[in-house]
Amino acid sequence: MATARDLSETITTFRAADSPMTLETWERAASACTAYLVATTLTAPLDRVKTTLQSNPNLSRGGARAAASMIIRQDGMSGLFRGLGPALAMAPAVMLQASAILAQFWRNSAQLF
Repeated sequence: MATARDLSETITTFRAADSPMTLETWERAASACTAYLVATTLTAPLDRVKTTLQSNPNLSRGGARAAASMIIRQDGMSGLFRGLGPALAMAPAVMLQASAILAQFWRNSAQLF
């Protein structure tokens, strides 16, 4: 288990100017955007099944498997990704927000350690 000292050393190493892990602001923003796109794409089918279960009480008995089967039967496999477009369109906003949060975290972490 990592201790507070391990975390402090890791952050110090990460923040070191000569460290190969030092990232520019645009690199942090791009990595946040990429992580958001990958995570959103991978979890889209689960989100669609959850939404279907919430909106159709008759399917709640059959559970997630029944909801997924109904979606695939009605819309095909691509039906599991319905609604992905608007979620991915939020990526630039997420990128900017994550970049600002990371910048603030790094400024505050210098004061903590």
